Amino acid sequence: MQDFLKNILNYYAAFTETRFSSRSTLKYQWTNDVTLTLDVSFFPEFRCLWLDKISSADIKSVDIRPRQYCIPLSVQAFRERLEKELHGGHDLNALKVFIRQEEEREPRPEPPLEKREIFLDGTRQYNLSLRKTIEGIVKDLQKESLERLQAEYLIRQFPPPSLNLRNLTQEIFRTLQGIAQTARNEDDYFGQLRAYLQERDYDLVLFDLYYLLAGYRSASDLGSVYLFFDSIGGDQGKEKGEIQTEYPLFFIEVAFSSEAGDSIRLQLPNDFILINTPALNTFEFDSILTLPRASSFKEAVLTLRQLDRSLDAEYQVLRQEITLSDGFYQFSGKALNRPPVRYRLGFQVIRDEDKRLLDYSELMTRIERGMASKLGGFVDAYVHKNVINTTEETERNYRERYPSSSPRSFIADNPLPLNIEQKKILLSLANSKNRVITVGGPPGTGKSHTIAAISYWANQNDRSVVITSHKKEALDVVDRMLSDKFRDLHPMAKPSMIRLTRSVDFSKVSSLNEITNSLAQPAIDAAVKRASSFSEAAVNKDRQKIEEKMSAEIDEVIKKARKYPDTTRDLMAYLALEEDLRQKGILDEDIVRPACALHEEISFLEEFIDRFNTSARRFDKLSLHSLAEIFRKQMEIQEVQRACETVNQLSFAKDWLTLVTQDRLEAIPILESILATLSDAFDDEKPLRDLQIIPVEVKKTALLQAVATIGDLRTIAGRLEELANLKPTKLLIMKNQDYEQAISRFTEDFPVFEEYQRKRKRAWKDYHRDVAAELDRLAALKKETAYNWGFLYHLGCEPYDFEALTKARNDLDHLRFKMLVEDISKTAKKEPGDLTLREIKTAFEGIRYAGQYAAAAKRVEDFKQTTGLEKLDHAALFTILEGIQPVVADMKPEILDALRTLKEYYTALFKKASIDFDNLGTLFRLGSLLEDEKKLYDLIKLNANLSGNDGGLLGTDESLRELYRIQQRITEHQNDLRLKNLLQHGGDAERIKVRVAHGRRLPTDYARLLLSSFACIIAEPEALFRYFPMEEDLIDILIFDEASQVSIAHSISLILRAKQVVVFGDEYQYGAVGAVTVSRKYAQGYFRKILDSYKAEFHGQTTPEQ
Repeated sequence: MQDFLKNILNYYAAFTETRFSSRSTLKYQWTNDVTLTLDVSFFPEFRCLWLDKISSADIKSVDIRPRQYCIPLSVQAFRERLEKELHGGHDLNALKVFIRQEEEREPRPEPPLEKREIFLDGTRQYNLSLRKTIEGIVKDLQKESLERLQAEYLIRQFPPPSLNLRNLTQEIFRTLQGIAQTARNEDDYFGQLRAYLQERDYDLVLFDLYYLLAGYRSASDLGSVYLFFDSIGGDQGKEKGEIQTEYPLFFIEVAFSSEAGDSIRLQLPNDFILINTPALNTFEFDSILTLPRASSFKEAVLTLRQLDRSLDAEYQVLRQEITLSDGFYQFSGKALNRPPVRYRLGFQVIRDEDKRLLDYSELMTRIERGMASKLGGFVDAYVHKNVINTTEETERNYRERYPSSSPRSFIADNPLPLNIEQKKILLSLANSKNRVITVGGPPGTGKSHTIAAISYWANQNDRSVVITSHKKEALDVVDRMLSDKFRDLHPMAKPSMIRLTRSVDFSKVSSLNEITNSLAQPAIDAAVKRASSFSEAAVNKDRQKIEEKMSAEIDEVIKKARKYPDTTRDLMAYLALEEDLRQKGILDEDIVRPACALHEEISFLEEFIDRFNTSARRFDKLSLHSLAEIFRKQMEIQEVQRACETVNQLSFAKDWLTLVTQDRLEAIPILESILATLSDAFDDEKPLRDLQIIPVEVKKTALLQAVATIGDLRTIAGRLEELANLKPTKLLIMKNQDYEQAISRFTEDFPVFEEYQRKRKRAWKDYHRDVAAELDRLAALKKETAYNWGFLYHLGCEPYDFEALTKARNDLDHLRFKMLVEDISKTAKKEPGDLTLREIKTAFEGIRYAGQYAAAAKRVEDFKQTTGLEKLDHAALFTILEGIQPVVADMKPEILDALRTLKEYYTALFKKASIDFDNLGTLFRLGSLLEDEKKLYDLIKLNANLSGNDGGLLGTDESLRELYRIQQRITEHQNDLRLKNLLQHGGDAERIKVRVAHGRRLPTDYARLLLSSFACIIAEPEALFRYFPMEEDLIDILIFDEASQVSIAHSISLILRAKQVVVFGDEYQYGAVGAVTVSRKYAQGYFRKILDSYKAEFHGQTTPEQ
């Protein structure tokens, strides 16, 4: 079965990483980011070391010491260039020049420097210059060495050099400065300088792997570190400047050890190498590569040789070794339209890694090594045997544990009230045969409540429990539910829970139960204190008393049930719902019971929803009071809508309401006559202060006499320009039709100008010049005066009486109109002189219509006040009335009465279900309530039905509540005792926090410590993949919520981690693997391997169709 299981896991791994699409974005790629990538291709001996380890299946750690792997610079070349410099630009004469320059420096200091001081300053300047030159020599040697390495290994980006050039040059400089202090003169100093530089040792190392890794080590905090081998891709893309993604062919995870002394230790967390099969398949070779995603060190050489043979075939080369090569190689692949493949070696940090892939890899290599796995049992049971179904056994256990018509059937050992199905689920968990328990049901069927009950049951039975879901919201609900219930007992404490998320940034975790809080010493100390103060004997005695009391009360309930079966059934359902909602903290007050039954009101509510469901949006934000008032005033709706239209059309008038007086209304017609005279002459957009009377004359020309208006003159200018640019003929002999048509249109549109043109018979461009000159002349006058274009043009046609215009301008400033103009300017927030004629005319119109606006606005406001719609503007009111008019016409008054009654008694309960009678649109949510919201509505309906009946049976309510509370105290005490265990593991707790903060997996013993110490761990699947080792049966109970959202491929490794799994979903839970944009060829290649291995191992016969 070995190959069969490996191929199933390989199929799952490929699907998880690629969805069988060649366009998938893959994590394992060379990023060529200096922060995350460390290229060490230039250390071929280091590559040989790893190839030897692979060949010998050696998974021991590797220690890297200083100078073990290094690229030195040529010391001989350095000495030669330095010696040349001491005979050239930095010889003895150069030294003397530096000293002389210091001696001659201007301005001279006072008092003058002594000769010794001048000597020291000069040698210092010389030493600074020599230091810069030495730095240049080393940089030149580095550049030459880098160019050689780049040519030899095609390295895209070098790491920073290991040589600390500044330290080297600074050390030389300080030594030379010390020599200068004791030197007698220039000759003595230069002689000592040469001797020092010639005799000292130079440790010139370009790259030292030890120091490169020491600098790179901090990058491991950003993610997982891998040693990448070789490269495929990275060629120029189709777009300019685009570079193909570059992938390794295979890679090994490494980790930096903190216990290496004077060396850097690289550990191998896993006994396998990873083949980058998905990356190779992105290039769409002729064949789909289906090599295992991972291979143990023992089988690695065989697997890599298979990879080599595949590459041989694709690139049509004959080569003994590719991935196992210890020397440089390269295949360009261009001739075959293949991506380049080449030698490369380097470290790469992978951020936000999907650790599921490591799970599959670890499982594959375990199977490869012949180790046992639960997966084999699963597959064997499904393929060859029958999966054991324990439904009948569970039913039998339930009848024995909870006999009907007995008090025991109403009491659960759990801190939460349980229905029949929930009790059966807990009984199933108690049966070790049930390795996987599936729980179906859509949202709102009590799954979150059941999950919390399972968690408590696990705590009571000393089992570790992990709750997970791909939907963060589902985990938030459980987190909040368990936390709130704990705080009912201990308001100032934190529950014994851990909330893990895929993020390693704890600041983004909104839960009180994030791991740093949960492992904090105050939380542990508080648990110890609670455990010490708990009196187990006294609490158990209280529980026994309450159970006895409950038994007697329930016996009485059962006797009455025979007499009133319907009422009793409703009552028991009511009690269970009420207790459930109280335990969740949703109910915290007593529920009022009306004096009479309200079942008819509930019926009217549901009739309201059915009758108006298609018009639900019309009730959004509309209160019950508003609807009732609109219903009462429905005959006024059209009148109010007309008033809304008036308010909208005359909205410009509202700013002028304060100016409406009788004397102003009488003055407006007189002023309008004055403004008409002024507007005939002046530009309406000019301020009043600029309206100066300037008598001007416009020369009367034949052109102005021929054209009626300034607008026509502008149009003629454009048409003449068009004609001027057209030629009468084409190719010297043919008529130009465009020209002919333009003339025809022009003479048809402007016959008067045709007569003007016929008398003069000039070229079109001359006419265009005349018209342009006329427009320029008028524009100059327009610029010099406040007159409008039409008035200036009119002056060129006939004389004008400027005295009448002067009188109108003076009348505007008359004392009679002064106050009105000033009030208009205040409303417009301008000085009177800044008002324009247009603004004054607009104000007159506003004042005239302000009265109509005020009457309409008052009608609208009165209606809004009556109906409680004061917050709406007139437009929103119009829209609501437009939509609600047909609704109120179809409304029955009995429905409104029923809604008022339900609001009176159940407003608070409805609001807890996000239903508000002040927003009737929310009533239509009753058909799509969430789990706890539906329970609230069921409680309301049961309360309405039970109201008016004998309430004596409700006496069991308080006793049940007290019993559940005691059972929770006992369970939380057990949890405190578990958490108390962490007192002996303070150092481990701190190490766990550090590993989680850096996104690293926990060792098995650390994971077991968390599971055994905390009541439950709530985590997204990605967090479990990231932090929990791939250890089978690590978790006692794994609860998987919303399983219909994910395929089995995503979760098989989580299931293997648990002894028992409870799967919550619906009928689609854990459906088949599915994806979009799947490559048929890609998926079939992997599935064919499964079929082939099945036939080979089980001698099965399959048809081509199968």
